[in-house]
Parts: sequence; structure tokens; C-alpha cells
Amino acid sequence: MDGLQTPRGTKDILPQEQPYVDLVINSFRSVVESLGFQKIDTPTFEYRSVFVRSVGNESDIVEKELYQVQRLAGAEGSGSEAGRESTREPLVLRPEGTSAVARAYLEHGMQTWPQPVKLYYISSMFRYDRPQKGRYREHHQLGLELFGELGPHADATIMLAYWQFLSRIQLTDSIVFQVNSLGDETCRPRYRKKLKLYLESQRQHLCADCQRRLATNPLRVLDCKVESCREIASQAPVIIDELCLDCKNHLTTLLEYLDALKISYQLNPHLVRGLDYYRRTVFEVIDAYDAANQASISGGGRYDGLIKLLGGKDTPAVGTGIGIERIIDKLIERGIKPPVDTRPAISVIALGDKARIGALQVINQLAGTPYRLNFAFSKDSLKAQLKAAARERSMQAIIIGSRELFDQTVILRDMTTSLQHTVALAKLNQELVDRLLNYDPSQAPVAPIDPDDLAANPENPDNLLDPLTATTADAMSSAEERSPVETSRDSQSSSVSVSPEITSSESVSRFSIIFVNISRLTNTPRATVKLPLILAFHRSRQSPNISRRSNTKGIWIAKTIWLAQSN
Repeated sequence: MDGLQTPRGTKDILPQEQPYVDLVINSFRSVVESLGFQKIDTPTFEYRSVFVRSVGNESDIVEKELYQVQRLAGAEGSGSEAGRESTREPLVLRPEGTSAVARAYLEHGMQTWPQPVKLYYISSMFRYDRPQKGRYREHHQLGLELFGELGPHADATIMLAYWQFLSRIQLTDSIVFQVNSLGDETCRPRYRKKLKLYLESQRQHLCADCQRRLATNPLRVLDCKVESCREIASQAPVIIDELCLDCKNHLTTLLEYLDALKISYQLNPHLVRGLDYYRRTVFEVIDAYDAANQASISGGGRYDGLIKLLGGKDTPAVGTGIGIERIIDKLIERGIKPPVDTRPAISVIALGDKARIGALQVINQLAGTPYRLNFAFSKDSLKAQLKAAARERSMQAIIIGSRELFDQTVILRDMTTSLQHTVALAKLNQELVDRLLNYDPSQAPVAPIDPDDLAANPENPDNLLDPLTATTADAMSSAEERSPVETSRDSQSSSVSVSPEITSSESVSRFSIIFVNISRLTNTPRATVKLPLILAFHRSRQSPNISRRSNTKGIWIAKTIWLAQSN
């Protein structure tokens, strides 16, 4: 099975799961675009130095989680271009979005654009991590980045956008923002010294990674996931006690904004983020319903020094990343379902190879219209295709036979009432608009309709315009379904296998009434009288005076044939 399944830590997103993805992405896009954010896409792979310089060489991302892009031997090309490629630094798959967007901000001179620059992205991220629920080695992320605004109102804007997005998908009732400040270059060094002294006293209880990080970046110890380190971190000094006046004012003002916006939050003085570029505000989003695990759905914060780390000038910035898979998990846990597709379904039915040409023309004509088109041309019989249409809950069926193809018409069948009539192809779009003007999704057929037992349909108790007798396309299908012997015998006795004039609306209506009357008079199932009545109708059509023939004459002919066959 190797090679025929998804790699560990990845998953296929199947068609039945796509409505959740669409709900999340469409809700996010709608909210952030209304707040002035513009979409940006960055390459799936970047130079490794982008992340070394931004998230830090000591971070888990750089040390343990990067996927390096391996150039295959012989794939570099030739000549000087190959030489340049072979000497350049390694390429890695994008592990997080902020660094890539910051690189693009710097590379394309966005500092010269009107500030602030507000960007969003919807991208795949790749991290070599232990797979678990909601955490994949390839995951999909929504992201917001705001460059060029220093004040706490920029932080509040990002959190407001996030909150509005959660509100749009009905998740705000248990969501809490946990907020902290990591200080800046003024107050953080003082805290680092105090923290390092405490951690040195607990060195023997720290994991090997944290013992090593003590010398380079002791704040990274506070973000360790090892249980013994988490216990030590919970007793560590908190940075909020060491904040300078500017950082305290920034945090206080942000919390006032959150109060005014009625955004649920908690001040968590132990909160840090695992990336080195954060300054001042950091936050994580927690589900209160899952408080026992304290699992973060996502997070973000301010990274005023990131652009400078990448080679630019000091630029204030704040952002967030939101895992799509984790959001979908929360929707499913709460029983929140995505909206169903309410577009009216229309089935296109072709009878015979030639008719498929016309069916494809119809599909081309209706492509891009507000309908959901269904077609199953591999099914030959009308009955099978009508059943397929009913299973798809189609409101209308467009039936095409050879005659319709020649006349540039279609048979338009209402799948709820079973009534149908011929429509010129040029007028099909308007006819569908008229029929579906007051479309109600709850009225769509919920069970397959058996074309041999349409009398069971309460919307059509008289079975008017029975599908196997009322149209050219249907008559063709009926002839195709009979054996060659039966077809030959019918041709010899009636001289007509399929009458071109059978689609006359006046004759069809009269013929349908005769069909119903015979069934009632003889107390015979309609399927039993169907074939003899077809023959009677074809024979009567040979007379030019058919329009003056009475129902009685038709009944007498069909009943005589039926009695003869019965005996």
C-alpha cells in the first residue's frame, strides 16, 4: 500500500468536507476584505535564511520542523545557471506565513505604499511535527498582517477581525483571547536576566533542549511543551511585573479597546509565543469548552522588529495565523453545519449517442447560470436517467432525443409534478427562469420517482403526460428498450415505430387523457395498457382526421387491442 496512501501527517479533503472549508474561507474573506485587507500569495518554498533570520535559529521551527526542498540530481539544468543554483542556500517549504509576507513587504517596497498596509493570505504550511488532532504536517492557514501602525489600535484591529470572523461562523460563545505583553528592547533585557536566574536554579529538572536554550534565549523555555518544563515555567517570574511605562500603557489601552468591542479576553502573564520576532502584544485563542486541555486554536501578536531582522528599517507590524483544520474541528464538535447548496438542480438527459451532442450544447448554454447541473450520459435508458435525476433532487429535467436535436428543442420535465412540454432551445434559459422564479429548496424531490409508477406521485394523480408515451424522446427510449423482435413486429403492424408528429401538444394531451380513461374503465394497471395504447395512437395518427377523433374511438381501439392480448 506504500505510495498509494497519503503521507503521514497529511490528509485528503474530500468533496463532503469541502463545504466546511468553503464556509471558513468565505466567511474569513468576507470579514477581512470589508475591513480593508488585501490578498497576497507567496511561494510555497522560500530560502532557509528567511526563517533563520525571522523566527530565530534556536526556534523549534528552524531546529526541528523545516522541510528542505531537495533538488534531484541532474535537474539543476546546465551551464552557469546550474552553477548559480548549486551554490545558493537551501530552499525550504514554508512553515509559517508571517515571515514570507514580511519578506514580500520588504522586497516589493511596500514601505513606500500608503500606510498601514493590510494584507491577508490563505495558504498551506509545512512543519515536520508529531501528527495529532488538528495538527498536520501540511496544514492550511488563514493569516492577517498589518504593517505601519505602531499603536494598540492596530493590535485591536487584528483581534477584531478575528473575532468578527469567529462570530460569522458562530464560534464566539466559548472563545477567549488570552493576552500578554512580552515588552520591548527597553524592558525585556531586565526580565531576561531575572528569568535566567530562576531557570538556572531549576536546570536539573529541564529537558535537554531547554538546558541548551538557557544560554541563548531563556524565554524559549517558557514555551516548551515538555511537562516538567511546563511545571517550572508556571512558577517563573512574569514579565508583566517588569514592563516599562510605554509597554504598560500599550497593554492597558489594548485591553480598554477589547472591553469597548466586547471581545472576550483573559490576561495571562505566563503566555509567550514560540517565535523570536514577537514584541509587546501576544495573544492566543482558547476554547473555554476545552479548558482542561488549554489547547490553543491559534495565536498572533506584534512583531515590530521583524522587518529590521530581514534587512529593512524598523517597521511596526502585527498579525495572526489561524489554522483552518482546527477551526473546522471546532465547528464539527459544536454540530455547526455549513450551509447546503440551495441552487436548484437540473438534470440533462440524453437518449442515444446523437442526442448527447445536443445535451452537451445545453450544458454549455447553462454553464455559469445559477443552477446545479447533473448528467449521467453513461446511462442509456430514460428510466435510469430519470431515477438518477430524482436521486439528485433535480427540480427540472431536460430531455433530448434525436428529434429534439434536429428541431433544436428540448423536453422540459417538472420533476415534482411530472408535467412536461417542448421548449425551443433558444428559449430554454428564460423558461427555466420563469419556472424556478419562486424556487423553494424544500420542494425538491426527496426520493427517486419510478417512471413506471408515476401514479404514486401525489402531485400528479392522473399521470398526465406519462414520460414513456408523451414525447418523441420518450418514444425513442421505449423503442430502444424493447427487444429487436418486438420492434420489428410493431414496425410491420403499424408501419410507424416512432411518429415524428407525436409531440403535437393537442394530440399528446388527448392521448394522455385516453390513457388515463382506459386505466380507469378497465381497472387495469397503467403499465399494462401502455404498449397497446401506443400502437393504437400510432395507427390513429395515420388518419388526417385525428384531431376530430373522439376519446371513445381511441378507448375502443386501445381496449380492443388490450382485450385481444389478454385473451
